[in-house]
Amino acid sequence: IKSVDKIPKWKRDVPEKMERVAKQPERETFKPQDLVDVYGVRGVEYGNWMDEESSKLHTQLAGLAFNDLADILGIENSTISYNGRLAVAFGARGMGAIGWKDSAPSAHYESEKMVINLTKFSGGGSLAHEWGHFLDNIVARISNGDKVGKRVYLSANDAGPEMPVEVTEAFKKLTEAIHDGARPAGALVRPNPKKEKYTWDRVDKRLATEPAQKIYDELAAKYDQEEARALKMAENYSDPKNVEKAKARATRKANMNRKAAAEYLATKTNSIIRMVKSGERKAVSDYVAVARIMGEYESDPKELFARAFESYIQDKLTSQQMKNSYLVYGTEDRPDERMLWINPQDNPEYPYILEATKKGEDSLPYFAYPRGEERKKINEAMETFVETLRGSEMFTKSLMLALE
Repeated sequence: IKSVDKIPKWKRDVPEKMERVAKQPERETFKPQDLVDVYGVRGVEYGNWMDEESSKLHTQLAGLAFNDLADILGIENSTISYNGRLAVAFGARGMGAIGWKDSAPSAHYESEKMVINLTKFSGGGSLAHEWGHFLDNIVARISNGDKVGKRVYLSANDAGPEMPVEVTEAFKKLTEAIHDGARPAGALVRPNPKKEKYTWDRVDKRLATEPAQKIYDELAAKYDQEEARALKMAENYSDPKNVEKAKARATRKANMNRKAAAEYLATKTNSIIRMVKSGERKAVSDYVAVARIMGEYESDPKELFARAFESYIQDKLTSQQMKNSYLVYGTEDRPDERMLWINPQDNPEYPYILEATKKGEDSLPYFAYPRGEERKKINEAMETFVETLRGSEMFTKSLMLALE
């Protein structure tokens, strides 16, 4: 590849063959009932397109993968399903490519039914990712006594009152490890033709000698101060509902001002302005920055957590000289010379270009998983979270919650 203006949609690597290097479990073969008996899964489902041979193969590979996942996490086999809450489906519960913009996913997790579905041909290598979604979902539900709905995820919501303090703190540090960094954050605001007719004398004069981004950053700082004063004044209301309404108005106004200023400057200079909204991080990790360029789906907090989790599992397997390509595949970090690079360019329509060459400090790897020092930091935080979760009462509490 030489260069591509439009950053292509990232696609998961699928192993050509299934490889496993690990201790042999007590059972040599796994049948559907074995997944229920050994791991406590609620049920096993097969789609209409799953022939007998494919069904047997996926069942066997999943049985071995669950064994290796429990082994690497240091948990009992029954914990894999959190007291029979998880179900598994193969080549079922999907619509193929229907309803998907580019192509159907190789696997997905349904939080409402707590089901992991792996597709017939492309499901291999996805199990750790989807189990990460299950973990994210089930811990959030347990932390709220299962009273806040089925679609709640810890990575996208605050922990509930049932969450032990030590688990909450460990997950907070994990979230910081995933998101925090030195890479400038914010949305890229492009020129807006509707703004061409407007003038802003004070700003227009500065544009003759100062960069547009510098001017925007100073204006945004002023809006930050105004918002902070308004938020403080909102605390004076006696009715909590009025407090929340006043705070929402203050934040909404500040964000409107930020967007208006960014669009004006982008339009006047035919350039791109980086805008950070209220409450957002002003700097993020390279991992998050790449995900945001790749798309809304890739940068969803749930997906960031799940990809970080499967990377952690991959590295744990490698450190113990283990391998299971059905459980996880394709997340390994790789040297710079084997990377494609996302380089910024002076083009409002396509602010980034994909090239084979790293152009400088602003270059980002076209890679959906954590790398380098960020990966080490995230792995360490994930390890602490898993250890803390394992030593907490979260699993015991799941036993007390009624199954639906």
